[in-house]
Amino acid sequence: MGNVKKSFFLNSLILTVSTVLEKFFFFVINIIIAHYLSKEHFGEYSAALAFGTFFSVISNMGIGVSSIRAINYYKNDIDENYTSTIILKLLLSITAFLALITAIFITDFNKNTIILALILGLVRIVNEFLSTINQLFEAKSKFFLSSLYNSFFALLFLGGTYAVILFRGDYFHLSYTRLIIVIAITLIAFIHTVKFYKFKYNYLTFKKFAIETIPFSYSVVFSSITMNFSSVILPIMHGTIYSGIYNNAYIFFLSLLFIPGNLSRVLMPYLYQHNYEKDKELFKYAYDTYSKIFSIMSFYLAMIFYIYAGNIITLIFGIKYTDSIYLLQMFAIAIPFSFNISGIIISSLNKQIINSRVDMMVALVTMITSIILIKYLKADGAVYSTVIAYVTSYILTTGFLIKNKYINYTKTALIQLTLLLIASICYVVNINLLVGFASLITSILIVSLLYSLLVIIFLINKKDIQLFRNLL
Repeated sequence: MGNVKKSFFLNSLILTVSTVLEKFFFFVINIIIAHYLSKEHFGEYSAALAFGTFFSVISNMGIGVSSIRAINYYKNDIDENYTSTIILKLLLSITAFLALITAIFITDFNKNTIILALILGLVRIVNEFLSTINQLFEAKSKFFLSSLYNSFFALLFLGGTYAVILFRGDYFHLSYTRLIIVIAITLIAFIHTVKFYKFKYNYLTFKKFAIETIPFSYSVVFSSITMNFSSVILPIMHGTIYSGIYNNAYIFFLSLLFIPGNLSRVLMPYLYQHNYEKDKELFKYAYDTYSKIFSIMSFYLAMIFYIYAGNIITLIFGIKYTDSIYLLQMFAIAIPFSFNISGIIISSLNKQIINSRVDMMVALVTMITSIILIKYLKADGAVYSTVIAYVTSYILTTGFLIKNKYINYTKTALIQLTLLLIASICYVVNINLLVGFASLITSILIVSLLYSLLVIIFLINKKDIQLFRNLL
């Protein structure tokens, strides 16, 4: 199992470095656009992007994850499943754009926001196509290629954004630039897949692939509702200006979700090739190791964003977005619950239907709480709804694994309680000893060092050190 562990580590490292770069580029892009556009125009741009993103999920429907499963499960039908993936993706992409066109004209958005939503919706749909192509690379363990295309796209869009600003363009130019770049990268990546696959259509394989994608599609649709419903409802209920305020806090939370997302992309292809009854230790290793790593990382990130929310928002977005400070603090509370390995383990046990049921319940909770809370609390209500959703998801997925005795949660619970205490100590030290006496950089360094020291003392043991040495 040593080679498998090293493969986990290496592929996780490749994807993490790539995604950090990608998220960094898009984060910088968001900052640039927020500063460049007026508060009103940035609100329109954010609302349009949220609307387009919400409907682009129709083009996803879990095809990428399903293709990874099919290609690794059915070794004799690799090319047939590749062809099925491409055909189904094209059909759903057309459906997604038609749905977007139908829905956008029902809203009360102004003409500019409607045009932006159509352009950015097409951007997101093509981007979903690129994501599926990258997952086809990952199904063949070509993680470097998927990472390369994602990073290259983000880098080109960053350059395109600078070019638009240099020539004093508007948000339409920003949108068209993004569309041209994503179409070009997607075409190149698609052509590249022919090196690893061949077009080979078989109706029965296509039908089987489409049917087996359904459980994954439920999960993707419901997850999209959880992630994006508040972003769509907020501007519809209270106007697009609130979208910019909400987006500036949400982008931090959203940018962190790549960490558990990367684990899923690396871990699932490996676990799909193993039977739980025969390799229980491998599944136990995956849960125990990654849940501990996730807990340490997520509590640290939550602590930093909660303590320094005011500094982060004003430093990055400026004083005009101070309304986003409290929203970021509330999003910080959801971070430990979003770093959830339980859903990944459930999928790897080939019990995707359980994840679909959980996602359906969470999506229902999200819709109900969003409509009620946003109506009365506006952007604050949108954040509360998101926090409630991720807490609910964590409880339901972890509860399933505990109830069916796939995991022993006692150790993880003790680790998380210890981390909560450590984060609380760091918060108290900052409030009583550092605020007003230390600079921002000094304060962050001291708090980080204190957190690290307490984690090493109370949570790191000889097995952790040995595991790290084996990975290296």
